[in-house]
Amino acid sequence: MGSDYVLTTTDTGPGFPEGFDPAGSDRLGFRVLSSFARTLDGTLSFNNKDGAVTTLTFPAADPRAAKTAA
Repeated sequence: MGSDYVLTTTDTGPGFPEGFDPAGSDRLGFRVLSSFARTLDGTLSFNNKDGAVTTLTFPAADPRAAKTAA
């Protein structure tokens, strides 16, 4: 309990543009990723470090199991 999984993807391209707001994006990939994070009770972060870096962090325990056990 208390552990998280962290999935990070990176590329070596130009990174996200200045002022990038994924919540305001109409791209299907960002909408799917945001929905996936919500389903897992996780969080997303987007930043630049020698390219674009996207990190999805979510609890190791199944959040649905915890809700049904309560």
